Amino acid sequence: MVGVGNAKEVDDFAERLRALKERSGRSYGSLATRLHVSTSTLHRYCNGDAVPAEYASVERFARLCGATPEELLALHRRWILADASRHRAREADREGAGGRPAADGTASAPRGAGPTARPRTAPRPNPRRTRGAVTVSRACQPTHETATPTRRTTLGPPPPRPAPARMPAATGGTSPPPARAR
Repeated sequence: MVGVGNAKEVDDFAERLRALKERSGRSYGSLATRLHVSTSTLHRYCNGDAVPAEYASVERFARLCGATPEELLALHRRWILADASRHRAREADREGAGGRPAADGTASAPRGAGPTARPRTAPRPNPRRTRGAVTVSRACQPTHETATPTRRTTLGPPPPRPAPARMPAATGGTSPPPARAR
């Protein structure tokens, strides 16, 4: 995860979240359970260490804490500013790591560049994992005596169902009488 730094926008947003949480009187654990996020994630949001990627989770948090419509609007504005700050921090990290000029006009070398850099190659497979995977895959394959045909799934509408067989009526039905055996 890319750190968001101590941007003023992120601090303002986190301060507002903390105020709502304190006013509600609920614990991080109870709010996190109701919001379907981890307690540590919610704590990072309220401390300004992270900014939610979507406003929906912020709105659910605010509504659980009893925010008024005016507070929801102000919180949304602060989230937009904090999210923009998060994107700026991420771009600065990418520029600094990629050898492109950073925001202050300095350039940094790309990671892995320099006299000791080795050419990139594909990682070699771990023989322990490969052997285990082969063993498991062979053990899971059916033998020819127990093999059943595999069913292929296709996209599109299901095939038409056959019409149900008609049962002869028990008394006085309109079905033809059964054929006699000779």
